[in-house]
Amino acid sequence: MGEVLTPEAPGIVALPPQFAHGGEPVQVQMTGPEFWAAFRSPELVDLIRRAELGSRDITVAIARLRQAEAGADEAFGGLLPSGGLGGTQTTFKASANTAGLPAGVSMPVRQQRKVGLNASWELDFWGKASSNFEAASNRADAAAFAMAATRLAVTSETALSYVQILSLRDRLALGRENLTLARKVQDNVKARVEAGSATQIMLAQQETVVLQQEATVLRLQRTLAQEEVTLGLLIGATPGEIRITRGSLGKLAIPKLGVGAPADLLRRRPDVRQAEELVAASANNVASARAAMLPSLTLSLQKGFESLTTGALFSGAAGVFSVAGQLTQPIFDAPRLLAQLEGTQARRQELIATYQQAVMTSLSDVEKALIAYG
Repeated sequence: MGEVLTPEAPGIVALPPQFAHGGEPVQVQMTGPEFWAAFRSPELVDLIRRAELGSRDITVAIARLRQAEAGADEAFGGLLPSGGLGGTQTTFKASANTAGLPAGVSMPVRQQRKVGLNASWELDFWGKASSNFEAASNRADAAAFAMAATRLAVTSETALSYVQILSLRDRLALGRENLTLARKVQDNVKARVEAGSATQIMLAQQETVVLQQEATVLRLQRTLAQEEVTLGLLIGATPGEIRITRGSLGKLAIPKLGVGAPADLLRRRPDVRQAEELVAASANNVASARAAMLPSLTLSLQKGFESLTTGALFSGAAGVFSVAGQLTQPIFDAPRLLAQLEGTQARRQELIATYQQAVMTSLSDVEKALIAYG
């Protein structure tokens, strides 16, 4: 069983008792990841649903999870005997010398038929097969958390893109109003210039204001169109298919934020849980690499029928049976196995450092979000 590290484990990171910008810790009961429902926007809920069904990133993550689960099932097979039923037919002719007959004697051509069960089983004395299975199971769990992290990333990016689109729509409406007002002022200044109560400099200044407002409107139109393309990519739509023609940022409900203790939030983050499972898998990989350097014992069983004729193949006299044991101690492979062990240990140190970085990054993300929320 691999060592499972947690954020509270000694030597990982020093977790603070609470977030610096979150006030007093508040325990929050999470019933699911559907955070978008708190905005009370039916259009956002529909976009999130489309993103979960159409996102290629989520599809890729699901496929990787299935691969990891299949790998765990394959590793479980290493704990079981291997073999199966089989049959062979061999045509042969023995030499006269082998049979002890004089030279020139012609030996007949014969056929030998075999049918039976062949099985072999490597006893898992040192836990190599079980460690491989545990490592594969950890990788499958890591893939499940990776899929959850991908889903969370896609849904949050979809929500963020939708909010940005609403913000751009509001800013664009305000920009158009400012442009209309600037043009009215320009017409007024032009009339005053014609009447002699204003100068050309004042008119040129107002024309500059109009051009600036036009540039602002064009920039907002461009950014809005680009953000709609980004939203379409998130939900699996083609460019130009998504158009947000209604809604305002002011109509969205502002969700209430409840901040828990750092360790509690880290346990809910799928990316941190993924890193934990990869560290556990690395511990099992090290155990398997160590076991590969120790002696292995394999038992083999053969039971079936053997005959020179088909008619007598399944008779009682044709029965054969054999049991063998093989003990192997790696000698010439020792340098290669030792190098493999050292590489596995180095990989484990890399994953531990990656896990520590994931914890620190998670804490930093939450602190930055709390600062922005405040």
